[in-house]
Parts: sequence; C-alpha cells; structure tokens
Amino acid sequence: MRKLKNLKMMLTVAFVIAAGVLFFYDGRKASDVQWETAEETESENESSSMVSGEDTKETESVSTEPETIYVYICGHVEKPDVYALAAGTRLYEAIKAAGGALEDADLQQLNLADPLADGQRIYVPAEGETVLSAQYTEDKTSNGLVNINTATAEQLQTLPGIGQAKANAIVAYREANGNFSSIEDLRNVPGIKEGVFGQIQSLICVN
Repeated sequence: MRKLKNLKMMLTVAFVIAAGVLFFYDGRKASDVQWETAEETESENESSSMVSGEDTKETESVSTEPETIYVYICGHVEKPDVYALAAGTRLYEAIKAAGGALEDADLQQLNLADPLADGQRIYVPAEGETVLSAQYTEDKTSNGLVNINTATAEQLQTLPGIGQAKANAIVAYREANGNFSSIEDLRNVPGIKEGVFGQIQSLICVN
C-alpha cells in the first residue's frame, strides 16, 4: 500500500515537471514569434519610409523643371520672331536662337549677358543707330508694347511687316487725323492690311 502511494506521488511530480517544461517551451516560442513580428513590422516601416522619400524627391524634381518664357527678338537678326526659351536664358543665347545677328548689327550697344524675362522685347540695333533709337524709351512704349500714337517711324519699323513706307504712312495718317483711339484704327492707314495687322496687333498699344 505504501509503495502504491509513493508511485502515485512520483507520477504526480513527473506530470508537474512535464507540464512546467511544456509551458516554458510554449512561452519561449510565442516570445520568438512576437520578436520576429516586431522585426518584420520595423522592416516594412523602413521600406515604406524609403519609398515615400523617393516619391517626395520625384515630386520635387517635377516641380523644379525649367520654366518657359516667351521673348520677341527683332531688329537686325536673321529671323525676327517670338521665341520660347528656358527661364534664365541670356541675351546672347536668344540672339543665337534667332539665327544670329546680321553683319550690320551693333552688338556692343547690348549687354549680351543680360538674363531675359517673360514677355520681353529685344531690338538688335544696326551700326550707326543710337541706343535711344534702337531701344524704345519709356514714353514710347507701355509694358513692352509699341505706342502707335507716339512711336517714331524708325521705331515703327521694328514691328514685323512694317517697312519704311508703311511706317511713314502711319506717321502721316496720325499727323493728319490725330491720335489713334484704338489699335484697330491702324487698319485705316493705307497699306496696313489684315495680314500685317494680325502680325502686330499683340505688339502695339495706344496708351
């Protein structure tokens, strides 16, 4: 009888020990799983942060793309016209875009290193022209537009399609009839047809 009690006690102790070992093992396994999960989460967060950083850089890259400006190059150049150029373009680059200066151009009157602005009008003078005749003075223009009520015949000739004869006709009409009340009145001048007016209407004013 005593042996049976001892056997039951030994079995009970063995069961308790086995249960403790199993509980300890399961606890460590759960801890390892939690640790691995934490590491995976941290790794995913780092990857997401890197992707987000790359997206931000791409957005910044797109927002810093060069701005386009439009500049009218006229006077003694090969191809007078309005040119679309990158912001920060210098005057010498704009003249090059217009085919270069003609042989009679006087580039010494210009600062070829000047940066250009959107809507700017650049007139390249010829040798013998003074700065005042080559560049519009403040009372002859308004916001870069040619004032057809005050511009001289020489200044009018810098407009596309306006040669000496048409420029003289504009001045003569103005002297005979008074100032133009609108730019459309310019079409009343002999020799100024719709085609010519269409070329210059965005470049003139009557202020």
